[in-house]
Amino acid sequence: MVLVGLTGGMGAGKSTVAARFQDWGARVVDADAAGRAALALPSVQTALRTAFGEVVIAADGQVDRRALADCAFADAAACQRLNAIMRGPLAELLWAAARQAAGAVGPGGLVVVDAPLLCEWNFDACFDVIVAVAAPAAVRIDRVSRRSGLTAEQVRLRLSCQLDDDARRRRADLVIDNEGTLALLEKRTARVWAALTAPAAPWARRDLDLESIGRPGAGRRRAVGADSRRREEGVADPMPRSEG
Repeated sequence: MVLVGLTGGMGAGKSTVAARFQDWGARVVDADAAGRAALALPSVQTALRTAFGEVVIAADGQVDRRALADCAFADAAACQRLNAIMRGPLAELLWAAARQAAGAVGPGGLVVVDAPLLCEWNFDACFDVIVAVAAPAAVRIDRVSRRSGLTAEQVRLRLSCQLDDDARRRRADLVIDNEGTLALLEKRTARVWAALTAPAAPWARRDLDLESIGRPGAGRRRAVGADSRRREEGVADPMPRSEG
């Protein structure tokens, strides 16, 4: 079983890539779904109310996600408060879902955890391989503004709370650049899929240790090091090697 961490900033196109992986047979675990479940926990709601005030709680008693975003992305300190509250409960739910997915696909399957803050929260050490989806900041701002109605400045504030693409590239094993058309994204995603599923790839595993999921250790990402990654046209060589 190969455990894949899929990450990328707002507007990079990560959800599109995750959908393709699912179409091709992967079991996808969505961190956003885990986040919504975490927001429904009374302990989390109490912590958010204490940190940000009653404004983040809607009339029905649930968290108002838009109001929470407005508060949490106002500055770096507020974003850190939100992450401190959410990290533990979200991680518990996320890894539970990943273990369930791994049990369903069995030893020969592939599980993709779709998580935008995967690297920010240092979860990358828990995976066999990390795939990052990247796009220029200007492109991402335009995409998010068009689909969400947020202003460019509001999008920039949200992006400032995430790692930039250069940092993600340094921590990823495979990178999909998504600065162009959907057709080009499909092509590059297919190449990464081929790398992920190659029998001789360094991250290929045939064991199924459910209890290890969510725990960093020598059994995860053991064959892929930062000094041996190579990228060409937005994707690393499926058999990483020295750059010379």
